[in-house]
Amino acid sequence: QKLSASAYDTSVNVFNMPLFTKIGLMANNLKANMSKKFN
Repeated sequence: QKLSASAYDTSVNVFNMPLFTKIGLMANNLKANMSKKFN
């Protein structure tokens, strides 16, 4: 029960995530991809 509740909480948190947090995650992904490309 706790597991499904926490999974639900996680999905709700991601859905309600502030825009700047989403942008930050995207920027981190971009940085990781760039470093992969150039290394």
